[in-house]
Amino acid sequence: RVKQTAKYLWGIYLGLILLETIVLYVEGKILGIPKMELFDALCHSFCTIATAGFSTYQNSIAAFDSSVVTWTIIFFMFLSAINFTLHFLFIIKGNFDYFKNSEFKVYASLMLMVSLMFFFNIYRLEIFNNGNFMTIYEKLENSVFYAVSFLTTTGFTTTNYLDWGNANLIIIFILLFVGGCAGSTTGGIKLIRTLLVLKYLRSIIKKLIHPNGVYPIRIGKKEISDNIINSVLGFY
Repeated sequence: RVKQTAKYLWGIYLGLILLETIVLYVEGKILGIPKMELFDALCHSFCTIATAGFSTYQNSIAAFDSSVVTWTIIFFMFLSAINFTLHFLFIIKGNFDYFKNSEFKVYASLMLMVSLMFFFNIYRLEIFNNGNFMTIYEKLENSVFYAVSFLTTTGFTTTNYLDWGNANLIIIFILLFVGGCAGSTTGGIKLIRTLLVLKYLRSIIKKLIHPNGVYPIRIGKKEISDNIINSVLGFY
């Protein structure tokens, strides 16, 4: 039922906020991070799960100066941009269907690919400028952090990414349009629509090569109707 499902989804949403608040607060106490009080943990949890990106500090996540906190926020940003239906199926029914979902597979693959692109662009830029501004680990951490932060449209920051060169800025610009999965808290066009448009373009190219062929567009095992395809194209 819609009412029951809505309650479960709200429960999952609030549960993620509560879990992240506890984790951040405990990390702040154990690691001795003075700026990670309960108020800060709660505010950053709200803004991570909602993929809003606001912070109680001007320099955002960099204020905590902690890799542990950074990776915690990366993990929860990643979760928040996944379709909440998949969380629902896993938590309520015990079905781990994440890798059976076409949109999630694209989401995870894109996250990995963009992280690697950021890493190699930063590495190339430092070699070109004869500098060594970050260690290998810092490059990796910042690459993954910004890939997740921008693809999920959260917008948390740790360093000045404007110094990363034009190649990375173009990638960031594209990511902010694409967004995360449908049924999540992210902004942007959503990956499912982008995936559908790409599948449509592929079918058009096949049709040009083989005019008499029939090439239905499917997401997973489900065939997508022309009405939905037209509405997505119009949205784009």
